[in-house]
Amino acid sequence: MILVNLIQFLPEWAPNIHPMIVHFPIGLLVFAVILDLLQWIPRLNDKLGLTVLILYAAGSLGSIAAFWTGRLASETVQVSVQAQTVMSDHDDWALYTTIFFLVFTLIRVGLYVLGRDRGHLLRVFFTLAALAGMGMLWQTGELGKKLVYKHGVGVSAMEVPATEPEFAEESRFDSGDDGFVWTAGSQADDVLLEHAEIIHESDLTDTLQLQVAEDEEKGVYLELRSIAEAGPVIILFDATARDVSLEAVVQADDFEGRFGLVYQYQSPDQYGFMDYNGHQVQMARHENGTDAVIVRNDWHGSGWFAMRAVADGRHLHGYINEDMIVHEHTSPWESGRTGLLLDGTGSVRLRSLHLVRLRDR
Repeated sequence: MILVNLIQFLPEWAPNIHPMIVHFPIGLLVFAVILDLLQWIPRLNDKLGLTVLILYAAGSLGSIAAFWTGRLASETVQVSVQAQTVMSDHDDWALYTTIFFLVFTLIRVGLYVLGRDRGHLLRVFFTLAALAGMGMLWQTGELGKKLVYKHGVGVSAMEVPATEPEFAEESRFDSGDDGFVWTAGSQADDVLLEHAEIIHESDLTDTLQLQVAEDEEKGVYLELRSIAEAGPVIILFDATARDVSLEAVVQADDFEGRFGLVYQYQSPDQYGFMDYNGHQVQMARHENGTDAVIVRNDWHGSGWFAMRAVADGRHLHGYINEDMIVHEHTSPWESGRTGLLLDGTGSVRLRSLHLVRLRDR
């Protein structure tokens, strides 16, 4: 509650409270380890014990605050596709480091209170464990620095006018080891179907129509028209990935139902997806005919928007126009195919689709 109240007093230039919190536990834990090592000097052995424990305790408690504010920060800053795996790894290492120092400190304090913290072998073990903790703390910090100084996460940038992406007159499908990009243009329906198949979860197989159309302001797009409520229809691409970012630029004002992005598709009975139904965004898993919702949040918009689903190990992120709408953690799935999901009636306008393999390239 205290940290939540402090957020309202942040200066305008500060992206979040995490950078102001994180350096305190780092300093405390580094100082604790240094003093811990100095206890190997005989004349300091009996003078630093309690001080070391206090520093470990303060640093461990501070690491909880740093981890929590980091989680909050990850939901407020813009994260590029290139920075996605770094942020996931930073989050994982921060969690492991926080747990390590909490357990380490509890053991040290418990043995100190019981008067059983002496002995050469025990000191060797504590020293090696403290050095291991320093290695984990260093790795966490390195990933945090990489997020900021290499990828610019949480760094305020000079505002520049937004520019529209350029679309070729002819539809294109460019693929490589890192993924693929499809853009709308003439013959967009034929180009898309050259690299994808349509899977119907019902016996009705002619419920989805594809047609190239043009918007006076936005240009050429592919209209996906569902003419009957026959259950989910999936446009499934051949590209496979486990750790993946899939983004679609769409407009769904004339669609009644849910439109989504499919990832880690194993079979009609097992796949992950992110969808939008006009007022909520959710990420879920479809297993054995049932949708198990992992996380959902309210969002309502109209017109064109970019919808991006990220599955990176145990991390799930859902973005709309680069703003994180949903974020949760779950057990990772195996590699699978990717695609689009339509469940309802009406039309969805599609301008582009971009798949990036985050790790398994």
